[in-house]
Amino acid sequence: MREGVSFWVERRTVTAWATTKQALADGCFSRTFAYDATGTRWPILDATFARDLSLLDQVLPWRLVPVAVSFGQPIPQSQEAIADCVIKTLDFDGHEYSPLVEDQIRRCARSASSPRELIEKLAGIDG
Repeated sequence: MREGVSFWVERRTVTAWATTKQALADGCFSRTFAYDATGTRWPILDATFARDLSLLDQVLPWRLVPVAVSFGQPIPQSQEAIADCVIKTLDFDGHEYSPLVEDQIRRCARSASSPRELIEKLAGIDG
């Protein structure tokens, strides 16, 4: 998640993450963090390609390349704090999503039995 920019739900393990050469160059991992299934917030300190770029990686801009990610100290978060962060991210660049979407996010936070369930529910919300 990049607070105020974007969020997504990744179902692959961190060792299977990949990105494009351009996205990494544009700083897609800067000021970014991840939540795990327990609701713990993990700041991403650095992301680098996990292997040397092949010729195809270099000339095909859409090609996904595995990345190695290093994390900072974990920070436990409540479900409500996760929901607040998602709401801040949806309300960016002066574009506010409808109060119905914010209400839906808050209901997800209250009704989820675990951070994992909340994150799965948030993945299904369409703003």
